[in-house]
Amino acid sequence: MRSLIIIFPLFISLQSALAQNGAAAPPASTEDLKKLYEQKQYGDVVKESTRVLRLKADAARGFDRYEVLMLKGNAQIQLKQGAQAAEAFTLAQKETTDPKKLADAKACELLVKKSRGMMYTPRTNPPPSTRPSTNPSGAAHKGAISIADDSSRLDSFNALFNDEWSLAKPKVESLKHRGGLAPLMDAVKLIDDVRPLELAATGSDAQTKQQLTTLSEAAKRLMDDYLRKTGARVEEISRSANTRTQVQNGFRKRGLTGQEMQELKDAEETAAKIEPAAMEMGKAMGVGADPFAETVKGAESLRTHAKEVLEADYTVLDRY
Repeated sequence: MRSLIIIFPLFISLQSALAQNGAAAPPASTEDLKKLYEQKQYGDVVKESTRVLRLKADAARGFDRYEVLMLKGNAQIQLKQGAQAAEAFTLAQKETTDPKKLADAKACELLVKKSRGMMYTPRTNPPPSTRPSTNPSGAAHKGAISIADDSSRLDSFNALFNDEWSLAKPKVESLKHRGGLAPLMDAVKLIDDVRPLELAATGSDAQTKQQLTTLSEAAKRLMDDYLRKTGARVEEISRSANTRTQVQNGFRKRGLTGQEMQELKDAEETAAKIEPAAMEMGKAMGVGADPFAETVKGAESLRTHAKEVLEADYTVLDRY
């Protein structure tokens, strides 16, 4: 610890000296940022991480933007900069495909947005987290939890998941019994929104995965049926729109009616919703062949085809 106390004043002094001499100070490394955070120099963490995130091309190599953004967001929590912290965590989600890292960034973003004055007040009594607690006392939190206290972060994740799942679960059950594709996809969306919170809080997605799995059979049947019927309808509209009609100087394509344009828009929008829903269903099924792989491809194909038919130019005149 004594070496850190010596090194970092020298690091900051070196930057100041270089700045005074007109030379660009080197950006802090990720390890430098971590040490600054450990020393509670949160303003310097934000300042230096911002410099790092501005680096381009070769200068940006060697930096893990996810890590830098997470450090920046956590430092901004300490500085009570809620909106800026939430933005950092949102950007961090775009810098990784790792499920665990995505879950942590999403959970941090939601935690900041759901807190007031960097305090999260649980609406329900959460069960103990299955992940090892970082709270030295090991005591369960009662009342508001400080999200600025790193030792209680897992407790706040657990409380947030429990609150959000207690709201989402009855809605999911209601949607499951309504029948039809639209309610089912709404249910998948609700589960998918809570799933990262469970992973961040417990280290697994057991509860949300179970719900997704129970929906899978009906979901695949409804999705595939919609894609088949709507795909055929889009092809029918395309043929009709490309039918040539004789005019004074040649032939012109018939084009789209208002109703057909709306049908194509609806098809494109619904297919765009089916794609991510089918992907999440496939992930929930676990190892082995993904039974939703062809559904995802079919949704992508329908979305692309509907868009092409909708945006095609039907005004070209074929002259005699």
